[in-house]
Amino acid sequence: MSFFHHSNLSWQPFRLIREALPADIKDLLLDRGSLTEKLKKKYRDAFTVSVIRHSWAKPSLSEQQFLGNNDSEFSIREVLLICGGRPRVFARSVFPRCSVNGPNEGLLKLGNKPLGEFLFSHINLTRGAIELAKLPASQFNKHLGYQYTDETTWGRRSLLHLNDKPISVCEFFLPEPKQ
Repeated sequence: MSFFHHSNLSWQPFRLIREALPADIKDLLLDRGSLTEKLKKKYRDAFTVSVIRHSWAKPSLSEQQFLGNNDSEFSIREVLLICGGRPRVFARSVFPRCSVNGPNEGLLKLGNKPLGEFLFSHINLTRGAIELAKLPASQFNKHLGYQYTDETTWGRRSLLHLNDKPISVCEFFLPEPKQ
């Protein structure tokens, strides 16, 4: 079972909704570099990865179409990026079976290591266009130590190619909970 319900998301090219983005995360949403690197630089030792699940499963139809892949097996990894003692980012990555062989097999052995650290250490990495979506932050309540009420969370997804193999990466930036 997935951590969040992603099938109803309306992903949009960033250029169509750039003006609607919250100022405090706009740069992170549109950045084409490593989110891991940025968060580690900002939070130093207070950055960790908490794995929610990493297993073989079927992605949503939207994810499969986004990947442009008809593999019958996909490795799906869901994590929380913990920064300064609280979850700041929910990330979901989808790896088709064809994308985790040979030089990419390390994708299956990440454990609590950041995906971005692995990906951006390779010279054969390309990132496609960034798409954006928003959803109620309360969708994440089940896995957090607090409850969101009416907050909204923004997310981005992009199609990366590592050694010419597709990987879908989706990241949602969790807002500060209201006190």
